[in-house]
Amino acid sequence: MIDRPREKLFRLGAKHLSDSELLAVILRIGVKGKSAIDLEQEIKTRFKTWRNMTDVDIAEWKQINRCY
Repeated sequence: MIDRPREKLFRLGAKHLSDSELLAVILRIGVKGKSAIDLEQEIKTRFKTWRNMTDVDIAEWKQINRCY
């Protein structure tokens, strides 16, 4: 049985989720044409680390949404 990140969170707890799964849970939904998992992968590829996500201007975050 393969759980979606949210179901895995409820079943096993946060400590059993990868960073990617946690980000997908935080995002909750995707954007037109992309699931939360797809969007998470794009964000992870773009920023590489959690710290990098916090150290960028809002304009860079807005660029992600424009890609879709």
